[in-house]
Amino acid sequence: MTGPRDRSLTAIIVLCAGVLAVAVGMVMVITAGWLDSTPEPADLTVPACLSEDWVPDSGVCLWDARVQGNGQGTSFMRDAQGGVWHRDPQVKG
Repeated sequence: MTGPRDRSLTAIIVLCAGVLAVAVGMVMVITAGWLDSTPEPADLTVPACLSEDWVPDSGVCLWDARVQGNGQGTSFMRDAQGGVWHRDPQVKG
């Protein structure tokens, strides 16, 4: 037989479980909205130029002079509009 003390303990446990369920639900709603509004990161990879004079179909490539060619010179990037951006600020392109 259950007494008033057992019923009070049961009521407290049920109340705590309800509060916990509401709190977890609120956290899920808040974070779900935040995650939905966060854009995916953009893919910013640039293909390597096959040679210093090579221009790919996309027009975009990166020449890393440290590891390409003879390992000397200035690194640069070609953009889609035909511009050349040197990594060495002393070089005017």
